[in-house]
Order: sequence, then structure tokens, then C-alpha cells
Amino acid sequence: MLPVPIVQVHVGMQVVRDDLLPGGTKTRAIAALMHQAQGGAEFVYASSAQGYAQLALAHCARLLGKVLPPFPSAACYDAKAWEYLCAQAAPGALFWNVGA
Repeated sequence: MLPVPIVQVHVGMQVVRDDLLPGGTKTRAIAALMHQAQGGAEFVYASSAQGYAQLALAHCARLLGKVLPPFPSAACYDAKAWEYLCAQAAPGALFWNVGA
């Protein structure tokens, strides 16, 4: 389902490049939880508008064919996240701004 992690050596240290996944490392954790969930389990992530957890949750739901309730967005999301959300959202998905 998810690609094998890319590991690169940087200054003598092994670095897992989950920053290349939509939603980063949270995507791996959320995908595992969703995959194990029973039947009609619903996933909601309560968070601030910052960060990529909402993106990870939406990405995993799409990969697994699950439906999520709407989740918050903010006008200050960087272009990478906003482009992905708009392109990958399910038809009729709702986005709203929770920022001040």
C-alpha cells in the first residue's frame, strides 16, 4: 500500500525520508491503524490547523477507500499541502478555515 521507506545516509547517519510521503511519518502510523480497524470505524483527528496530520489522515482514507468527515484547513497551509488536498479530496469534500 505505502512505498518502502527510502533511507539515505547523511553525515554518517541513516535518515528515513518519510518527508517524501504526503503527510510524512504520520501517514505510516495512520495507515496501519486504519488497515486494522473494524468495519465502520470512523476516524477523526482533533488538532490545530497547522501540521500535516489532516493531510496524512485524508491520504490514508483515500488509499483504503474510507470516508472521512470534513477536516479543517487554513489559508496559511503551504502550497504543497493545499494543492494535494484540492487534487485528492473526495467529491463534495468540505474544507473550512479555522484560523483567525
